[in-house]
Parts: sequence; C-alpha cells; structure tokens
Amino acid sequence: MNRTTRLDKRNARDGQVDPQTAEQLTTSEQELAKLTKEMAEGYETGANFRCEFLFDAEKDMLAAVDSLSGTDFPPAILKEKDALANLIKARENLKQLLKKPDGQGKKARALSRAMEQQKLRRPKDSEEAAEQLAERLRQLENQEESVCASLSGKTDSNAPANSKQPSEAAGGTTPGKTKPSQPGEQKDSQEQQATGDSEGTDGGRKPGDMDRGQVEELQREIVDEAYDLTQVMAGIEGLSELARTRMDGATEKAEQASSALARGNTPEATEASRQAGVMFGELAEHVEGLLAREAAQRIAKARDMASQLARREQKLGNAAGATPKSQGKSGADQPNGSDQPGSSQQDGQQKGEGQSETGSGGGSRGGVNPDHELRDRAARLAESGRTLEDVLRALAKESDEREPSGAGTAERVARLMDELKVSDTVAQMQQLADQLKGGRHGQVRLEAEDISGQLEILAQRLEAVHRAVVTPRLHELIALEKRAAALREGLKRLESEGDVSQWHRATDLLAQDLEKLSAADRAASDLLEAMHEEGWGGDLDRWGWDRIDDGPYYVGPGSYDRHLGLIIGELQLEARELLLSDLIAAGDESTPPEYKLMVERYFKVLSQEPRNE
Repeated sequence: MNRTTRLDKRNARDGQVDPQTAEQLTTSEQELAKLTKEMAEGYETGANFRCEFLFDAEKDMLAAVDSLSGTDFPPAILKEKDALANLIKARENLKQLLKKPDGQGKKARALSRAMEQQKLRRPKDSEEAAEQLAERLRQLENQEESVCASLSGKTDSNAPANSKQPSEAAGGTTPGKTKPSQPGEQKDSQEQQATGDSEGTDGGRKPGDMDRGQVEELQREIVDEAYDLTQVMAGIEGLSELARTRMDGATEKAEQASSALARGNTPEATEASRQAGVMFGELAEHVEGLLAREAAQRIAKARDMASQLARREQKLGNAAGATPKSQGKSGADQPNGSDQPGSSQQDGQQKGEGQSETGSGGGSRGGVNPDHELRDRAARLAESGRTLEDVLRALAKESDEREPSGAGTAERVARLMDELKVSDTVAQMQQLADQLKGGRHGQVRLEAEDISGQLEILAQRLEAVHRAVVTPRLHELIALEKRAAALREGLKRLESEGDVSQWHRATDLLAQDLEKLSAADRAASDLLEAMHEEGWGGDLDRWGWDRIDDGPYYVGPGSYDRHLGLIIGELQLEARELLLSDLIAAGDESTPPEYKLMVERYFKVLSQEPRNE
C-alpha cells in the first residue's frame, strides 16, 4: 500500500510512472493474493476452519491488481486498505484458533508450523526483526552515500540516461563491508573516497559510473524502502517515539532528494541525500540499542555509545583548537585535517573524524569550509547524544517482568542517569553544536573536553551495571543448561510409564523457566509442542512407547532429543557471547574475581562437551 501511494504521488507530480516499477508492484500484489488464498484454503481443509476475512482480503488484493494493471492507483490504494483491514481481522481470528486446546486447535497449530517451514508466514521475534531493521537502515545509508558520491561529480543536471536497467546500478552497498557497524571505528575517508564505494553496485561499478537516470531510480528505490521500513517499525514493540520520528524525518529527507532530482536541482539533491544517509545511519545505531534482546546487551550497547562519544567529543575539541578562528568563509582553501575531504558529500556516520588530530587532510577539497565541517560534526554528535539518552531512558523504564535476569537494572540505570545528570550532558552537546552553528568558537575545546570527561565516566559506570547483570545471568544460563543436559540424558533411561510422565513434568517446568528468562524460548516452545503432540497435557492413559531392543528402557521420540540439543546449544551460545563480550569490554583488565572461577569452569566444560548440531 505504501509503494502504491508513492507511485500515485509520483504520477501526480511527474505526469508519468516507470512502467517497470508499476509492473513489479502488480506482480507483488498478485503474489500476496496467491499466498493469502493458500493460507485460507490451508486452514479450511487442514483445520476445518474457514476464515472469511482471508478470502475477503484475497478478493480485495485481486481488485487492486486489476487497478494497478491499468495504472489506476487511487482505487488500488482503497482496495489495499480494505485488504489490510481484513488481514488484521483474520490475524485476531487465527490467534484465537491457535489457542484452542481441542483437536481443531491442535490441527491449526500443526498447520501453522508447516506454513512456517514453507515460509508462507515466518514469524520473527523482536531480536530478529531488530537485526534486519538495523541492517536495512545501514543499507539505505550506504545507498544514499552512493547517490551522493555520484551527484557530487555531476554538474550537468540534465545528463542523458543510458539504456541500462536501473537494477544494474542500484544494487546498494552490502551492509557491513564498506563501513563498520560502530561509529568511531570507520575506515579512513581518503581510502573510501579512492575506492568510490565500489562494492555498492553490481559488477563492481563505482557510484560515479551511474548515469543520471540510474541515480534517480536508485533514489526512488531508497524512498520506497524507507516507506516500507516505516511500516515495519510500526509493528515492532520497544521502539521509542524519537526513533519513529527520526524514521519519518529520514524518509522525508530521502523524498526531498528524489524530488530535487526530478526537478533537475543537483545541489539540493546532493545535500538532501547526504543528510538522509546520516539520519539512516544514526537510526540504525538507535534501533540496535533499543531492541537488543537481553538487558545485558542493551546496557553494553549504551556503554559502547558513551565510550565512543567521549572519544569523538575529544577529537572535536582538538579539531576546534587546530582550526584558525580567522579562517571564516575563506578557510575553504586553507589546509585542514579536521574531517575527511569532501565530507559535506560523504560524511555518512562520523567518517574521518580522527583526522583532526593528525592534520593530514592535505587540504580541504571540493570547497569545503573547515568551520562548516566542525558545525556538522558537532550537530551529529548532539544527535548521537540524544540516541544515548533515549536508549538509557528505555532501560530505566523497563519492568522486571520483561527482564527477570536483570531485576533492579531499571532502577540502577535511572539512578545513574540522575547522579551523572545525563540529560544535562546531552543538552550541553546540543548547546555546543548551536554555538558552532552561530559562529561562536569561544571555549569550544574546553567545553568539548568537559563533555568527553562526563561521557567517559558514564561509560565506566555503565560497565559496572553491565557486570552486575551479566554475572547472575551467567549463573542462570549454566543452571538451565545443566537441567536440559540431565533431561536429555534421562530420556535414555526411562523404565516405566511413571518415569515417562515424571520426565514430561520436569521438562515442562524447564520450558516454562526458559520462557520466563527469555532463554532459548523458541526451541523450548517447539519442544513443548512436540510433547503435546505425543499426548502430554491431554487425557492419555498410556504412553505406548516401544522398548529399546526389548530391554528395560523406553525409546523416546527423536524430536525430543533434537529439541533438547537445540536448547542446550542456544544456552551455550548465549553464555559464550556474554562471557566474550564482557572480556572484550574489559580490555587489558583482569577478569573480575567475583566470577573468574565461574568463567574458567564454564569454558572447561564447553571444551569437553561435544557440539550440539
């Protein structure tokens, strides 16, 4: 629906639409209608449940297809809205069906799992959704950089487009290859400028090789993807109002770039695409901080943000001290190493900020004013400060029910924010940015150093909170893993019907504890489902299992052993991640004595156990 709305706006503005884009949209709508019909028929035949809302949604989608085929967008949008409303109603109906304890509910749950395996509808937990959301935001950031890099070398806004399809040059940059995931650790800007972000296009084409038509199409695709992500974010719990507002702002800026390209205004499009890229990159960091699954992960993210911001503020102060105040607007032609060459086009997310200390920039290229660069960097730092504060506020508001292993964490974070006056520090960062924007250098270096010191203290205190959460979480994971391993071994030693029932009771309790602690909960849910299929929780009189070679022990279902193996593997993986992240964060520090012995014992156990496939 969002893509259709975008296409309708484009048609009203330009008087025409790209036939290929319209055809792709029609094909997508047809595929959605097909999948919806398959789901409706699947529940009707497999679970004896006819969901009229699904059939109605399919009819609406097919009506939208007819309108799209004739590029009649307004009625298509209305039908897509109707389809969405029916899908929402169908979802509520199916939720009730899947909760039913009778045979119909059992069939529906089995059908749902089959559909999941066929990828007809594959639900994702918040962690998976967050990972994909951040990855897609970074891809948008990299694509905007490709657009900006291409436009920065084009002075003829009416350059002819070649006959190649947009997809040949609009592949976007592969996330994680051309830019590290954390600010403050970016590649050298001169190297990136030299490579031209060549991985960002198909066939190794550099952004500068894209002609005008390809750049315009890539920017339109960026806008479409941004609108899709806005809808994705609307369905994800845990995102703050600031994050949602930022997504709207980044989408608006990307649309401004697209509109400027259509009007032939290259300078406006270049600047708008640069700003959109910066906004998408900041939002990716923001999303990761808000949606990391465990409290320990969210605290670690906030700690890393604070530490990186401290370093960046220090570099900003050094750069401000190294920039002659008399440069003014004429400083564009004087040597400057405070940021990467041409950063007004390729800032991305704090790229090249470390150059200010070396002064090796080799002169500002492309007419970039050093004062402008400082103002831009200070503004980006202020936005990153808002990100940090928002992540901390979300942590401070969490209930212990959401994160049992981090009970008391919210109170500790709230107290920490109050003691260190985090809001005042963030406000100080914004004031510094406003000061530079107004051309008032004043005591910028001293103020930046003061902010840097406050942020470093915050990072150290957050590390202490992180340790306080990690230690009990590790104990819980180890205890749960031992229980799962004992049950897996006990499954091979069941001699009587009573033993089988007792084993099921103990396993049911384990699954409940895993769910409460959000540890391997998906694998635990699958195990419970397998147990219910075998008759657990019903009116079963006898289990009816076979004996192993007519011996004393029963043969349990293979799915039980498989699911327990997955649970053990996931618990071990999380424990490893907690341990390694904590050791990495400690740097050269020795392992804290309160859990040094636990770390050593756990790694010894892991080295002796076979891997669970």
